[in-house]
Order: sequence, then C-alpha cells, then structure tokens
Amino acid sequence: QQITDNTQFMLKTFELPLSGNKFKVLQLPANFYLDYNKKKTALDERGYLIVGKSKEPNKQMMIVSFASPKSLQKREMRVGLIQTPADHILWKLDNGQKILNYFEEEFPQLPIRDIISKEEAENFAKCKGGEYPQGGYCKNAAYLVSLDENEKSQGGCFGG
Repeated sequence: QQITDNTQFMLKTFELPLSGNKFKVLQLPANFYLDYNKKKTALDERGYLIVGKSKEPNKQMMIVSFASPKSLQKREMRVGLIQTPADHILWKLDNGQKILNYFEEEFPQLPIRDIISKEEAENFAKCKGGEYPQGGYCKNAAYLVSLDENEKSQGGCFGG
C-alpha cells in the first residue's frame, strides 16, 4: 500500500504547563542543611521541594532535589533542579557571586554558602541551562509496510 497521506506522520504539538520554562541543575551536598540553624539535614531516601520567598511570577523559584535510589544512597552529592519562567531574573545573573547573593535573598531559610560552593555557583552562572519543549505526539508513529507484494516479509516504517 502506497502512503499518500503524509499527515498521519506529522507531529501534533500542544502547550504544557512547563513549555518554554527554563531549567538548570546544581550540585548540592547529599545531606545539605534544611534550616538556617544547621540542625536538620536532608536524608538520602527523601526528595525535597524548597520554595523561595518571592511571589512575583518572574521572581518565583524553587529547588527540587530528588530522593536517591537505594543503590545510590550514601553518596556525596545530589542534584538540585531549578526551573523558572524564561523571563526570570535568574537568567540575567552572570557570575557566581550574584547567584549566591540572589539565592541567599530568595531562600533565607537555608545557609546557602554552606550548601552551594563558590565554584558551583560560578559553574551555575556560566551554564546556559535547558528549555522545556512543547508537548507533542505523532498519530501514527509506526506504520507496517510490505517490502514486496509477493513476499511475506514485512518491515516497519517509523515517523516522527
């Protein structure tokens, strides 16, 4: 069968809540402090969502740090995911000192300079980060085609 309708393989896109938002990751100590007084530390088997103090849309921010799988527990570092709208002030900060100052202001509940090293802040400032794409799907991601009408063998054609 000859494919005459290419629209069946066209990507359909749609907006998702995070479409267009940007993200970067930070390396955090595995058992980083959860309070400014340094009395509570993060546990490997728990994930954390730390919300900043700003309520303005272009300043709002959070750190998401996932739990470690059992096999990776007792590690030295963990990932902290930062995601914000693309017009967030964070994307204009161009050096580690500005990053540390902003994080101290945004997360007063944390001893930021005990959690994020100057080197990590500098790396974070230099990193371009990523952007969440639009959602999408292909109505017919695979289509079964015959190689030859007389042969019984068939092949797959993938679109996307």
